[in-house]
Amino acid sequence: MTNPDAPQDGFSGFDITRLRRIVTGVDDEGCAQVTIEDTCPHSGTNPKFPGVAGTTIWREAAEIDFGATGDLVTRYSRVPTGGSQLFLSQLDPGVYVAPHVTKTVDHHFVISGEITCIFKDSEFTARAGDVIIQRGTEHAWENRGTAPFISVIFMRSAHDQT
Repeated sequence: MTNPDAPQDGFSGFDITRLRRIVTGVDDEGCAQVTIEDTCPHSGTNPKFPGVAGTTIWREAAEIDFGATGDLVTRYSRVPTGGSQLFLSQLDPGVYVAPHVTKTVDHHFVISGEITCIFKDSEFTARAGDVIIQRGTEHAWENRGTAPFISVIFMRSAHDQT
């Protein structure tokens, strides 16, 4: 199965809500196998954030069970305590996401466009090819560019969620 929506020239025009996902695991005899191959079903937009789209690719608990089958995104509604999440995010030009704090370390690999990360007293702009490591800080996002901002994000939650 190939992704017919994948552009030949990178991410320009790519619909992040139609991401092909291939998950591997082991069978009862310990042999490697593909356990899921699909168009990732956990994607879309959120009416609370117009101009923002996302696809949650995978979530994993702190204790990894390589024999677990099924879609672990449906098992956990959020990043499990001590666990992780991998997703793609897109913010259209002009979109502003209000200040917020997460109890996670977020690793953003910027695929295309640019984003400004706004702190209380400072800000910085990241562009395609940059990596942002967001470590539980209060921050806002704004796409001040002319193209959609797309980033692959790996989140690891804190063991203490209080």
